Amino acid sequence: EGLMSIEKDVEDPHSSPLFQKYPVVGNDHHVTEFITDYLRMMVSGNLNAHEIESLMDSEIETHHQEEHAAVAALQRLAGGLPA
Repeated sequence: EGLMSIEKDVEDPHSSPLFQKYPVVGNDHHVTEFITDYLRMMVSGNLNAHEIESLMDSEIETHHQEEHAAVAALQRLAGGLPA
């Protein structure tokens, strides 16, 4: 069956025994969404492994940049305030 065997897990991760086995992952909707999105791509077979890896790296980098944007804005604001 290969990747097709996890199709039910990908489509409904909240009732999936696979995601229930790892509650730290299954209870974090951001991580679950990230994993299921890329597993869907793998199951569909539209992209090769290198393309999927590149997309994942890009999404992770974007996420990190977005997380640091608010901190950087506060630092710039604080730097402009009088002491």
